[in-house]
Amino acid sequence: MQTKNLIDLNGYIPSQQLETAWTLPAAWYTHPASLPLEKERIFYRTWQWVGAASLVQRPGDLFTYDLYGEPLVVTRGQDGALCAFYNVCLHRAGPILRACTTGRRNNCAFPASRRRIF
Repeated sequence: MQTKNLIDLNGYIPSQQLETAWTLPAAWYTHPASLPLEKERIFYRTWQWVGAASLVQRPGDLFTYDLYGEPLVVTRGQDGALCAFYNVCLHRAGPILRACTTGRRNNCAFPASRRRIF
């Protein structure tokens, strides 16, 4: 996704000493172009915290999370590994899980689609 930089960068003075910096210009936090630009340049390129490991202590435990419009399901695999997947049913494009839950089967909205997911 390409986002045109519409934020006025004139308030930023790169030659200022970091030790004396107070904060970024207020418009950088509130301008409508800020969030899409941050998603593209920062959040989509780095690891993001979505929940505590204690939510998925045992194999089969899972929870859902919406990360900037991307629906996720996080689970502890049978091998003990922590895994995250898009919370989207491949054949119907609907959510697999609708709320935080613990279990070993999906909750696809279509009954014939109920099966083990991990």
